Amino acid sequence: MQTQTVKTTVEINPDLLYMAKIKALKENKSLKEIINESLKKELGIKTKIKKTKPVQIGGYNLGGIKGSLRREDIYENF
Repeated sequence: MQTQTVKTTVEINPDLLYMAKIKALKENKSLKEIINESLKKELGIKTKIKKTKPVQIGGYNLGGIKGSLRREDIYENF
């Protein structure tokens, strides 16, 4: 779900704009994302936790498959 946005015009120091654009390029983000993240940080607004890769934990070996998993073979004995 994406948050609704509003367009506005602001005057920004050219050096800050340049640095924000460089940061956006380095982090593969849009300038809009960099500005929104910076505003949230400055205003003390916590952001959502980013999704991480699933963690693989140990498991049990339940053995191999015996026989066939074809529907015909499974329901043959019923």
